[in-house]
Amino acid sequence: MDLKTVAIDFETANAARDSACSIGVVVYEEKEVVLEKEWYIRPKNNWFHSINTSIHGINANMVEDKPTFDELWPEISPLLENSFVIAHNASFDFSVLRKTLDTYNLEYPELEYSCTMQMARRFWTDLYNHRLSTIAEILEFSFQHHNALEDAKAAMLIFQHISKTISAVNHDEVLNHLSLKKGLLYAGGYKSSSAPKTTKRLKPRSQTNYRLF
Repeated sequence: MDLKTVAIDFETANAARDSACSIGVVVYEEKEVVLEKEWYIRPKNNWFHSINTSIHGINANMVEDKPTFDELWPEISPLLENSFVIAHNASFDFSVLRKTLDTYNLEYPELEYSCTMQMARRFWTDLYNHRLSTIAEILEFSFQHHNALEDAKAAMLIFQHISKTISAVNHDEVLNHLSLKKGLLYAGGYKSSSAPKTTKRLKPRSQTNYRLF
């Protein structure tokens, strides 16, 4: 049986990768979304850079009474464990996850992961960029960018759209079709996901209408 698919997105309080201030999670299992949830997180020292706040709108006062990541981890960990986890620009989100786990001396969960930005680059080869907002324009759906849950939902939509278009039965078929290698996270270490380089970049063109859930 294929692993459940989980989309995640982190927002951070400052440039430190262990300063997560929110996480959005979408769980897709047995052909349906079974969970959509966002948590606010109080980062260590609760220091926010004004640039980060201007991007996602979260500030220190908003998370002052929220749990720290280690307090939330018992609730979040079972959602990620033994799953296929995706994120848009996964190198960022997984570095946030790893650094935050390291900060609190928490063991890494066992999971496979991949990046929907890498998927988009392999699937839409004629785009000049593959940002979440660009793909949203192509698929004609609206979302609140830099809201952790909204970004996680958008990443899940991209994965579902690609899967449906190529008639993939599971995530391995998606990765094989796109010539992507999945990443791994496991107790004691990790292996990064990878993709061949693409060079062709043109302006986006309108494609299939696709609703966000």
